[in-house]
Amino acid sequence: ATALAPLVTQELVIATVQKAWGDPNRDLIGDTQMAWLQQQMASSTAAWQLLGQQVLMQSMAVPSELLLAAQSLDFNDPASGAKLTATLDRYAAPLQKLATGTPFASLSPAEQALFAEAGKIPYNTDAWDGYGVERETILQTALALGKRLISLGGDTHNAWAGLLDTMSAGSKPAGTVAGVEFATPGVTSPGLEKYLPGADAYIRAKYPAVDGLDALFRGYV
Repeated sequence: ATALAPLVTQELVIATVQKAWGDPNRDLIGDTQMAWLQQQMASSTAAWQLLGQQVLMQSMAVPSELLLAAQSLDFNDPASGAKLTATLDRYAAPLQKLATGTPFASLSPAEQALFAEAGKIPYNTDAWDGYGVERETILQTALALGKRLISLGGDTHNAWAGLLDTMSAGSKPAGTVAGVEFATPGVTSPGLEKYLPGADAYIRAKYPAVDGLDALFRGYV
């Protein structure tokens, strides 16, 4: 069981990500609301298109090693805490170098590989990262119509600001920015930091040029 667990977990993660990003049958708003939204954008003469909805639309893909460590390891447990510390060191050290003037090209191949897109998985498939086809339809529609799109979201208990970029080629190349997003924080509810208690203080103490846990996730998302 110990030997098979990592392999089985990896297979399940890959299958889940592929379904979340590529299954056209996964609907967050459905065909009726999608048709209404596209029609409203096409007929609108407003300077900005504000899309008010409940969850994050921006792609929040995180290195799988970092995300799985955050979900399964605990600072308060000696063995687990040592693994978590080692993972934080692995990802914080390159950010410390970059923050203190080291060019990205001067990082080791192993450090550069940490930033590669291939190893990233969405941290929350209950948001738009779990409904990639529908999200892509909305972004491609905004691009094709030449609209200036702003998504307003929430639900994560954290504050976010980010770009809405496409995952495939349409009227413009893949990776084109189709809009921006702002998401509200919680007032009393804990956010992403609750999964890594103590991590922010650890990073700030050992890697003073890195802006704690915020910078760690910003650097790799």
